[in-house]
Amino acid sequence: MPTREIMRSLADDIICSFESRMNGIANIKDTVRIDLEEVQNFLKGLENSRATTGKELHADLAKDAAHRNADVAKELKGFHSHRKTMSKEMQNGFDKFWADLAEDRAQLKHSVGATLNGFGIELGELRTSLAGGQEEWSKFAATMRAKRGGVTEFMKESAPEFPKPQKTRAGKKVKRAKAFKRSKVN
Repeated sequence: MPTREIMRSLADDIICSFESRMNGIANIKDTVRIDLEEVQNFLKGLENSRATTGKELHADLAKDAAHRNADVAKELKGFHSHRKTMSKEMQNGFDKFWADLAEDRAQLKHSVGATLNGFGIELGELRTSLAGGQEEWSKFAATMRAKRGGVTEFMKESAPEFPKPQKTRAGKKVKRAKAFKRSKVN
């Protein structure tokens, strides 16, 4: 019976194929397990490499940051030093300016004082001269009065008046002369 043989052969083939499929599945499982272990080892290597590289980068970054901080501190120290030097130079310049200004002020005060003293001396000489002229005028008027019979009001009107000295801001006395009022002689 051929059918029987065919069925047996088919059953043997199915059993064989089942075993072969089971062996194939076992081989696939082994291959997958091995590939999975290799991939996991590769991923662990990548993770370790990433961690190592990260640590190296952090160390490099820390060194670079330290160098940058040192460079910035050095730059700032240079700026501060330059600023202090410039500040001292400016202060010296201002000190010299104020000293020159004080010296110029003292010279100007001395010059103005000398001028005022000279003016005062000249004014004193002028007053002395005017007083002498007034005295001569009084003598002349007295002589004329004696000859004419004594006109005294004319003398009172014609005698010049000298103002009193006034104080200036500097505290020095300045003498001013007023213009003479000339009276008409009748």
